[in-house]
Amino acid sequence: MTEITDFKILAEKRVNLLSGQNGERIIEYFEIDKASEKSINVFWERIEELVDGNPFHFIVDLSQAEPPNAAIRAAVHERWNRVSDICVSTQAIVKNNILLKIAAKFVMSSIGVKNFRTAKNFEEAKQHIYSKN
Repeated sequence: MTEITDFKILAEKRVNLLSGQNGERIIEYFEIDKASEKSINVFWERIEELVDGNPFHFIVDLSQAEPPNAAIRAAVHERWNRVSDICVSTQAIVKNNILLKIAAKFVMSSIGVKNFRTAKNFEEAKQHIYSKN
C-alpha cells in the first residue's frame, strides 16, 4: 500500500456525511493526530466528494490533533477556498482545551472561515447548527 492509499482508507473512516434533524448536510471530520499536506489533501478530496457542491455544515474534531505548521495551514486554506461558498457553518471540537480553542480560532480566522464556533463535543456542535435553523 502507498501512503496515499492509507490516507484514503483513513478518510473513509474519519470523514462522514450525516443528515441533521432537519435534513441539513453535516460533514463530520475527525482530524488525525499528525496531519500532513498529503493527508489534508486526501481528506479534503473526500469532503468535496461527499458534499458534491451542495451546502453543508462542517464539524471537525481537533481534540487529538497536533497544532498545524505553516505548510499544513496553507494546504487547509487552499482546500477551504474550494468549498467556502457552500459551507454554512463550521464547528471545531476542542473539548475543554482552552489553548486549542484559541489556536483553532486563530487558524480558522486566518484562512477566512466565517460562522465559526468551538464546541466541547459533537452534540454541542450539532446544537449550534440546529439553533440557527
